[in-house]
Amino acid sequence: MHTEKTFDDVIENHRVAIGADSVRISLAPEVTPDGLEKELAKLRAKTRYYDSFSELERERAKVARLHDKLRKVAQHCARPLDASKADLESCLSKVFTEADLIVQVDLEGDVAWMEEQREKAGIAFPEAVA
Repeated sequence: MHTEKTFDDVIENHRVAIGADSVRISLAPEVTPDGLEKELAKLRAKTRYYDSFSELERERAKVARLHDKLRKVAQHCARPLDASKADLESCLSKVFTEADLIVQVDLEGDVAWMEEQREKAGIAFPEAVA
């Protein structure tokens, strides 16, 4: 007897695959269990590839990303203090928006940065881990 996969089945399989105690996933209305399963498999593959870089490379990517964010914040704060109230409020809004977007890991952005650094240094990319 064939049973259909449920979201609970897919999420539980993902939780076990990543070795987590629990997993929380927000679902879009149009997602199906099969579609979710495929996306989670892609995410696990991207995570394995990210993890195949050295710890030092991953930390450098995070610092580079944070450096870029802080540069953007500094640019937003480069307003004269005697600017109009509206200009200062706009500046603060942009600063808070940038600060809210600081994440611990940006898989795609960090991987792109690490690959770029390896390319510049003439170092081979890590093998994609199956």
